[in-house]
Amino acid sequence: KYPLSAQKCSSYQFGLYIFTFMSGWFITALYWIGYSLIPFNYDYIIFAPIMPLALSLLFASYYGILGIIIAKIIIRWQLSQFHTILLLIVMFALGDYIRSFLLTGFNWAKFISIFGGDVYFWQLSYWIGEDAVNILIITSLCFFAFAVIHHHKRILIIALCIPLFLWVFGAWRLDNYDYISNSITETIRIIQPNITLQDKWSLNKRLPNTRKMANLASENRSKNIDIILFPEAAIASIDRDELILWHIIAQATPINGYSVIGAPMRHQIIKDGYSNSMVVIDNNADIKYRYDKHHLVPFGEYVPFLEWWDMAHIFANKGSYFAGAYPKTWHINNRYQFLPLICYEIIFDFNTVLQNEAHHANAILNITNDTWFGNTTGPYQHLQMAQLRAVTSGLPVYRSANTGISAAIDSFGRIQKKIALNMQGYIDVSLFPKAPEDLDFIYRHMISFVILILLVISPIIVNQVVVNRGHQA
Repeated sequence: KYPLSAQKCSSYQFGLYIFTFMSGWFITALYWIGYSLIPFNYDYIIFAPIMPLALSLLFASYYGILGIIIAKIIIRWQLSQFHTILLLIVMFALGDYIRSFLLTGFNWAKFISIFGGDVYFWQLSYWIGEDAVNILIITSLCFFAFAVIHHHKRILIIALCIPLFLWVFGAWRLDNYDYISNSITETIRIIQPNITLQDKWSLNKRLPNTRKMANLASENRSKNIDIILFPEAAIASIDRDELILWHIIAQATPINGYSVIGAPMRHQIIKDGYSNSMVVIDNNADIKYRYDKHHLVPFGEYVPFLEWWDMAHIFANKGSYFAGAYPKTWHINNRYQFLPLICYEIIFDFNTVLQNEAHHANAILNITNDTWFGNTTGPYQHLQMAQLRAVTSGLPVYRSANTGISAAIDSFGRIQKKIALNMQGYIDVSLFPKAPEDLDFIYRHMISFVILILLVISPIIVNQVVVNRGHQA
């Protein structure tokens, strides 16, 4: 309530307040991460609450450190409460941005996610970028808090107008470009086998599990279906060691069609290394395309500094995966230009390399295995971020998840069809069109930086002008 310039609290106290607030934010949003340590070995259940707590404190520390820096600027320049709010917006926005790449990045639970799966609020992100819309939402939240504390009606109106503008713009865009037709021929089948983790990696269950998926791929299939999409690690054996599993899937693959399936594969470069892969096979089980996951999950798919610490085996029972190259667009049958993304790669906004690939693609294929996180909010949050990525990229997303939530998402982020969590089944869908506006992705990232720079320098400039006028008077 009081300006930091009046030194009602020190910069370190201010940073502690921010750290405490963000710790609560992340613990609430990321509690489900602890479930990933439970399924295989209950000996490690003690670490279930420790993992999300440790990550939450780590991420909150980014904002706490930024809070200390911001507080020192505010005290140094004797800035007012309103100018303090502007710099708070910068702090939260920079914290979200830094968290997206530091220590390989974790782009989960940004402020843009507070609207859940309501895609109306996200439509502007295709034009100005995810980070810029995130800043607008942070601005609305900070202005609202300022207006409530100081009973400032004008600021309150601005705070409420920002989400209203985002929603109205989204409604206008969806109303003007609502061209998805249910009459388009369905050519893609998405499989959700709903296999438990214990069954998936059981040696005795590999064959029946594979037959189960093949039956789902073949059941009541139209002759128009020529792409079958299976989930991450659908074939639970290393590479082609058990060829019978691959041939079972191949027999369920349409003639002149393809199956896209996840499997752990031997790394193409590193000897004795493995990769988390997505491959395209024909009905002869020949591999036509292969993508090795580039952005691996720390402590889930690899352990940083594995040789340096004794407890690494808790997170890596069978060693680490090795990263592959950036994904390249697959050109299939002159009809499909698929950009492959595995698991949480879908949560990251596209960098320059992926933006270039997105220009050549007409859809994103995303395979995942959210079984680790049980009946928590994790799978739902993951799906919502796939919706956001459809909006920001302007590409439809076809998502196959082992136990859910599998979905077909159009280029505006709307779920056209889905399979509920913990349900077995399949959905047949058409190839949705790309977003009608063909934009240059590069300039979008510049917008957020321009906004941040203006927010940083404007209070200092305004304050200096006021000081100079006071001296002249």
